[in-house]
Amino acid sequence: MSVVIGKRAPIIDRYLAALSYAPHDHLQQLRDRGARVLFGPTIADALGSDWAAERRGRFLTAAELWELRVHYSEADTAAVYDFELDVLVLPTAHAARDLERIVLHEIGHALTLKRASCHPSLLADLPPEIARHVCHLAYGAENDPRTAQQRTFEVLAEAYAFLVVGRGSELPTAVLSELIFILRTVSEGDRGIRFDFDEETGRTATRVDASEIVSADDPDWAYLLAPHPSPGEQLEASELNPDELAARRWRRKAA
Repeated sequence: MSVVIGKRAPIIDRYLAALSYAPHDHLQQLRDRGARVLFGPTIADALGSDWAAERRGRFLTAAELWELRVHYSEADTAAVYDFELDVLVLPTAHAARDLERIVLHEIGHALTLKRASCHPSLLADLPPEIARHVCHLAYGAENDPRTAQQRTFEVLAEAYAFLVVGRGSELPTAVLSELIFILRTVSEGDRGIRFDFDEETGRTATRVDASEIVSADDPDWAYLLAPHPSPGEQLEASELNPDELAARRWRRKAA
């Protein structure tokens, strides 16, 4: 279910290790409905690729490509879930240090966004980390009727990350019940991670502080990252072997 746009880079192995924390059944749900994980040098390179155009049924306009590069810049965007294409997009020319949290959150969106229902009970008695996260102004003003919906999306995505890493007991009963129901049918920390929801496109994005984005000038990460494509370079798409994720899951369990 993974596609690489452009050259494969070692950072993909780190992403696969993070993806391996998600239960096999959850990833199988995504695979069965046709969802994909899309790796590309940047978010714009991935969503503007020929592969994405074929899946979308059209190429993006120059204005749309420019908007992608501006709105999902390398300075702060660590991951995106695109609702229209049903793809989790992970950049390979830069990355966030906290890959596990970011990947699990966006998988949470991929699993819950299509089925999430807005209930006031889902926003009550939240763990402090999730409560601080969903109260961020990025998810709407208190008097905006869309705020409750956006906060519900974020609660469920964060709850999924809690559940996968063994913190499900910290979740309110209402949230845990809703999350389990969705899964069966289909922490704002010191590092300043923020998750955006674009109501117009249905696209979610993970933002982090600029200090938490690593690029080719970081000596500890440079060897992991993909090179930026040259202007006008044609980026080919290639499928990853599905056994690669399974191997990492077994390796992690054995450790």
